[in-house]
Amino acid sequence: MVHVDWKADQRRPDHVPAPDQRVFVSITIERARASAWTRMAVRGVELRSSFEGMTDVEIVEHLAKEYMDYGGGGGPIVITGAEYLAGQEVRR
Repeated sequence: MVHVDWKADQRRPDHVPAPDQRVFVSITIERARASAWTRMAVRGVELRSSFEGMTDVEIVEHLAKEYMDYGGGGGPIVITGAEYLAGQEVRR
């Protein structure tokens, strides 16, 4: 996927994407935690060193909060149209 013109993006709450299309949605706390756990699985040693004294759960919660706070709250995430159609996104 290549995004050529970020300034041309428009919020279209009525848009229903095709299953293979990708769309930006506001991240949910569940997705933020899942992403943080994935990051822990890949870079756990480095993260534990950076967040010395914190448990894995505390690190994940810290990372998830950072993801949620990105850009003033509820940072964007890309999901597929199939995920969107399955109702796994936040409709605002």
